[in-house]
Amino acid sequence: MRRGLIAVMLISAGTMIAPHIASAGVFVGQTNLNIHVQEDVVSGMLVGRPECRGNQTIDLYVGGLWVDATTTDSAGHYAFAFTTVPPTTVQTTFGGSQAGQHPDRFDCTPSESRLVKINKVKTARGPMKTAPAAAAIAEMVAATSRGIGHAFAS
Repeated sequence: MRRGLIAVMLISAGTMIAPHIASAGVFVGQTNLNIHVQEDVVSGMLVGRPECRGNQTIDLYVGGLWVDATTTDSAGHYAFAFTTVPPTTVQTTFGGSQAGQHPDRFDCTPSESRLVKINKVKTARGPMKTAPAAAAIAEMVAATSRGIGHAFAS
């Protein structure tokens, strides 16, 4: 009898407490980071649960070194203006975050974009085989050589 009474009390206490415990939780939101590199803009989108997209910090790495950070808009879009001298690599990272408050908190997982290798600078006229700075220097050297050649020829 005593054991039966204790069992009933434990079961009824458990049913009163269990719904409260089950309703609290930490939800994990998987994220994915897209990247697009065009001329002097790196852009992309943080994909995942809506709680994990807006107002998140995205870091930009060029050649493996941290260069800049920006914040996503409400839909998860981000963009960086940048200049670089090829060859190099470009990648963006999201360090993860927590959204919401206990008992309904979202842990947004960290993610990295793919690594983009830049071998050439693309312009409106098509790809250049050398970086703009190197092309400008080569043009100045060629122009100077022509000028010196003309001076000696006269």
